[in-house]
Amino acid sequence: MHSRLNEIAERHRIRADLYAAIGRLLRQPPGPDDLLVLRAVLSRHGIDGAAAGTRPLDVLRMLAASPDLASARREYRARLIGGSVDLACEPSYSAVPDAAYAAVGLNASADKVRELEVLAALNQRAAEAAVHGDAQEAGRLGSLERRYLSVHAGMCLATLAGQLRKADGFYGELGVALEALLEDEIYAQA
Repeated sequence: MHSRLNEIAERHRIRADLYAAIGRLLRQPPGPDDLLVLRAVLSRHGIDGAAAGTRPLDVLRMLAASPDLASARREYRARLIGGSVDLACEPSYSAVPDAAYAAVGLNASADKVRELEVLAALNQRAAEAAVHGDAQEAGRLGSLERRYLSVHAGMCLATLAGQLRKADGFYGELGVALEALLEDEIYAQA
């Protein structure tokens, strides 16, 4: 049972790190510090072809290898500030998003980056519960995350990934990473 909880914790840690890293890169134009943080996050997770989150980790590793930060900042201004990428989510009429926000202590928002932050926090808390041997709480948080993805956040973030992928460049690749993460999440639910 102990090794099963370790596997659950690692899967949730990877997801938490991926959601948080993508969110950070969408919250502000990338700078050298953001690249250092991204590389540090990626270094916490080994290169294991069977590990959960391998595809999005690989895409982010390629993105972090040697990006042209000046071009990435221009792309950020043009696409995320200039408006070709919509960072607002459609409102949800389900109680699930409210439950997800409440579980992690964040205020509700129609912001797609906030959706990533909620998913990161849910996964981080599930990982911590598993590490502390609380399989029931890890399961509850994992279930809430899956419902949140299926009811609201998955559609919202899939739209974002598609908008990002419409152009080449740093944010196009970030869209590929987000899309791969969402596909892995959907596959893990099946």
